[in-house]
Amino acid sequence: MRTKKYKIVILSLLCLNLIFTQSCTKSASEIDNANAVTLDCTQAESDTLKLNHLFPLRFFLPLETTERALVGQVAKIAFADSLLLVQGGQSTGNLYAFHRQTGRYLWQYGAPGHGRGEYTQLNDFSVDEAQGRVYLLAERSRLLAYGLDGTYEETRDLPFFATNLECSGGTFFFVCDERPSHNLRITDEELKTVAEYFPNEAYGDNYVRILHP
Repeated sequence: MRTKKYKIVILSLLCLNLIFTQSCTKSASEIDNANAVTLDCTQAESDTLKLNHLFPLRFFLPLETTERALVGQVAKIAFADSLLLVQGGQSTGNLYAFHRQTGRYLWQYGAPGHGRGEYTQLNDFSVDEAQGRVYLLAERSRLLAYGLDGTYEETRDLPFFATNLECSGGTFFFVCDERPSHNLRITDEELKTVAEYFPNEAYGDNYVRILHP
């Protein structure tokens, strides 16, 4: 089962890399526009452009604004059970939990600082619903674990530096952009490397981030 998961992740990354490569190597005149959508703004009758005229929107969810949860730039979102998790601006933001139906603010995962369950830099996060945990990647070198309810559980040091994180069923997927490591590193629950892909020495400084659906 794990081998199948690895193959799916690797295939997805290869497809993203192929799309990125093709889009960067072709000029505008060479790109097939058969499926492109052209928006003619010169004939607009007003200064208002409604998004539901362009995309099939399901709903807008206004998030509760409090002094405890001021979200500016959004770096990432994820859903878990009845929760909507929102990470603030990359590296400097916090991780907040809102009710996914009402937008009501619930709690924060950790906080900036140097104490227990705190961090000075939040790089990424991931939800492992199978384990009922939320993992935070901090300072590119620490993995902080919380319960879905925001309860701090533990902190573990990584034996490498990482920029992005996803996890599923106790398996971790890390993006590492430093040489001579590989770009994609897969570890078990004990953070022992079980597989590596895309050596940075061969791919240079360009790296693919793990995209959460």
